Amino acid sequence: MGCEVDLVLARHSENVSWAHWSGSVCPIVYSTGAATTAELAVPNTGREALPFLRHILRVAAGAHEPAPVTAFVQGYPHCATDSTGDANCVREFRRRLESLSEPVLAAHGGVVHLGVRARAFAYGLPLPEYRECYVRELAQVAGIAPRKRLGASATTLFAAFSERGWYVPGAQFAVGRAALRGLLARPELHGWVRRAETLLSAPNMSDSGARGYDMQNCCVPCSDACRARGCLRCPLRRSCLPWLFERLWVTTFALAPLLAARDRSIDSQLSPSEQAEAIASVLRNASRGELRQRHMLPAVRPRQQARI
Repeated sequence: MGCEVDLVLARHSENVSWAHWSGSVCPIVYSTGAATTAELAVPNTGREALPFLRHILRVAAGAHEPAPVTAFVQGYPHCATDSTGDANCVREFRRRLESLSEPVLAAHGGVVHLGVRARAFAYGLPLPEYRECYVRELAQVAGIAPRKRLGASATTLFAAFSERGWYVPGAQFAVGRAALRGLLARPELHGWVRRAETLLSAPNMSDSGARGYDMQNCCVPCSDACRARGCLRCPLRRSCLPWLFERLWVTTFALAPLLAARDRSIDSQLSPSEQAEAIASVLRNASRGELRQRHMLPAVRPRQQARI
């Protein structure tokens, strides 16, 4: 039996034996810890975001032919009860994955959250006065690369995602093969993936496991001397991109067909700032409620005598 689902796992030290239960679900393990010979080694500098970005770029380069469905998840799945990796959580996640097919995903716009507790984009982010690093890093991903101050286009793009975006904690989602290729066919969105992977792979990135490195302190340099020079000039940098992409993934995949439907408004000859403004406009013209409901799956029903 061939692979119906590519299960992309971002593993650090978790036991991922739970992912081997079906011949049609093929685990692809990216390890940020000690990788086995069957796993793909990735530096521990981007949490789950860097493995996910690497996989998408491998598909873009033709190094991997995607299955009809590609699911992205951390080493242990996150579930409706906010549990992580326990037996009930694994069973819930498996049932959710088994319900997927490319036609099911197509009916949901090509991409779905693998969870039932969608949260608004801004939920959990630091207070507004600390969000500048998130806006600045989104600008870098979009190719705007602000210097001393943020431009209006970066702020507008971040605000559009804040108004329209939804996410499920754990950054777990699934896309159909057509949606995956559709995102890569959009030069501006393909560029986002490429730039983000480059930023998180930089040799001066701090280890993701460094003490105090979390979503509240992801842009704080590692020393007071560095802090005086700004986040982007520290010998060991931190990045907010993992927490930003946790919120961006599903909405970004949902953007691809919206951009394709209005292709003339996103001309490749536009500057990155003009592209960001146009993308923000397309996003704001989408229904916030539809972006939430269309990309959610119904709750899975418990089965009797389910086993791991």
